[in-house]
Amino acid sequence: MIYQVEYAGHPVRYALRWPETRRFFGDYMQEAPGETCDVCATDPWLDYVRTLLPQGTDGPYLEHRALIGSTCHPLLRHDCCLFHAAAFLWRDRAWLVTGPSGVGKTTQFRNWQRLFPGEVQMICGDMPVLEGRDDGSVCVHPSPWNGKEHMGDRSLSAPLGGVVRLEQKEANTIYPLPVCDAIPLLFRQFMVRPEDEEEILALSGLVDRILRYAPMWFFENLGDDASTALLRETLKGGRHDTL
Repeated sequence: MIYQVEYAGHPVRYALRWPETRRFFGDYMQEAPGETCDVCATDPWLDYVRTLLPQGTDGPYLEHRALIGSTCHPLLRHDCCLFHAAAFLWRDRAWLVTGPSGVGKTTQFRNWQRLFPGEVQMICGDMPVLEGRDDGSVCVHPSPWNGKEHMGDRSLSAPLGGVVRLEQKEANTIYPLPVCDAIPLLFRQFMVRPEDEEEILALSGLVDRILRYAPMWFFENLGDDASTALLRETLKGGRHDTL
């Protein structure tokens, strides 16, 4: 059976080893006619992902995780790629909060909801799709990979407002990142294989769009209410010279 998921309006067709894998995609995944596919979980991908997950992880979840990297390959043909971040909507723009797992991305969003009710909505809690547009802008879309909390809204998409690199520290400090520091941070958050030269070259254009279009900050934070208030004030003053 072939299944299909649309990312930023671009269909990607999957062949699944385990039919149960479909449940991890929810209503994003639909049955598709025909027998050709764009993506499947190859043995090398399954072996690689197996080293990152607890021993004894079942086949369907293993396949679900293995499909992340494989999905990016067909998306790059459309100047799109999965990006590791929490993406939330605020003031008609999408803001990406990125960083290693456990640094407080979800905490910042929940603090914001509590301190400033009704201001923000989660687009995707873990791996949104970033899309380069013909006018030079970048748009942020949801994906089925929306984090262990399953936070996201399939109906939401918005132009990129900015990117925040989050770290846990003993004080709250935020400052703009120069381009030379932002480039490696951005590349590491895209779900591509670093050894795949074709994917890295295809991704370069999207990274360039982000750097030209949106500001990027480095945010050291305690995860407290004061840190969220500081983040909100910083994003409020963010510049968008290309708009």
